[in-house]
Amino acid sequence: MTKEEKERKEAASKVEFEKRMQQLQSTTAPSEGQLLKAVGAVALSPTAQLIEPVSLPTPSLESAGADIAIDQSLPQSEAFSPSQRAAARVNASNDPKLEALLDTIALAIKAQRRQRAAAGLNPRVLVKVDSDIFSRVSNVSYARRLDKIAVLTYLLARYLPEGGREEPPAWLVQERPDDILNSFHLVYEEDSEIAPRFTWLEQRFGLLKTDIVAAIVTRYLPKSPYVVPPKRRPKRKRF
Repeated sequence: MTKEEKERKEAASKVEFEKRMQQLQSTTAPSEGQLLKAVGAVALSPTAQLIEPVSLPTPSLESAGADIAIDQSLPQSEAFSPSQRAAARVNASNDPKLEALLDTIALAIKAQRRQRAAAGLNPRVLVKVDSDIFSRVSNVSYARRLDKIAVLTYLLARYLPEGGREEPPAWLVQERPDDILNSFHLVYEEDSEIAPRFTWLEQRFGLLKTDIVAAIVTRYLPKSPYVVPPKRRPKRKRF
């Protein structure tokens, strides 16, 4: 092997190694600091346009601090209802960054709900998930007294990839263990923006809706500190 051939082989190996490292990093969930930057970048005024999906930068393994860019037209204490402020106190954690992330997500969801209320009613769609996904959505719901339907709808409206992509994001196609039991139910509002995105991912790439929802929730919501059980329906009394 000549010197030139050896150099070309080493250069090709280096390029292949860097490519694999980028693919590995693209499947890593963002840190809380990066989530704060992404969530806080959305304007929260009622007249803002519908929240668009955004692409986060390649996540790093180190958690970096972030400034929360939110609408300052109202003090944060006034942006939440009394019941939401009470829920935040009762469910408070010892992590200030996590609390700031939950506040920012809650404000973004409230802004989106106002926009959707003005646009009219949308059909509600049920999707089966596992206990981890259900607990993540429920934890955010309880921590800031939000409707679980609004939480999941916000995530899909913002992070569901647009239709027409030639390749889905790497983090969206990670295989899940076969023994996962999808026995919990979540509901979201499906509008004219969410429906075609799901259709494209399901028909073009053969992805299942439950796996798409699981990937988005796992990537963009913090893990629940405990498993949240579903509410039991009261048994009908027979007289």
